[in-house]
Amino acid sequence: MPPVKLLRQQDLRPTIPSMKLVLRSIDRSPLGTVEIDDSESPSRVTTHLDREVFLDWSGARDDQRHLRRCPACGFGTLFRLRRLPQVTGFIIVAALAMALAAVLGLATSFTFFVVMLALLVLDLGILLAAPQSLECPRCRSSYRNTPIAKYHPKWNARAVAELLNASDENASSSRDSRGRSESQEKMKR
Repeated sequence: MPPVKLLRQQDLRPTIPSMKLVLRSIDRSPLGTVEIDDSESPSRVTTHLDREVFLDWSGARDDQRHLRRCPACGFGTLFRLRRLPQVTGFIIVAALAMALAAVLGLATSFTFFVVMLALLVLDLGILLAAPQSLECPRCRSSYRNTPIAKYHPKWNARAVAELLNASDENASSSRDSRGRSESQEKMKR
């Protein structure tokens, strides 16, 4: 008769996935990475570079606990971005070299074309299986291993540039109006 294994209380708890935060400052300099439980919202974290970072989680998650805005810099729009593994670049270069060899007539054997087809299938598999993450366009902080809501748009350089220009114009116009009201206040005195 096999021995009976007793389950401990901690074995019965479901595992909570951890979210990886690749944090950057507002000037996009790296602050480091940290992993937190997806159920937590810590206001202060210490990265792998021993940097202490303060995060603002108020309003950063929606009702389903999806990230809605960047907790690092507070920017209101996050974009979906597909993270490709580093081997993808090597595979693309190898495929281009093989295609060039085929075009020049240097390699015309059947096994060459089978290898080239296998390389193409491998590359497509990597592209389709690559995980997505959320990225802040302002500070370039990245949030990985977290569920992504459908309302997050895909990364689009033109849309990001327009969004950042609009936010910069809003910030400068609010500074200008503040400056005008302060100068008007001084004139009244």
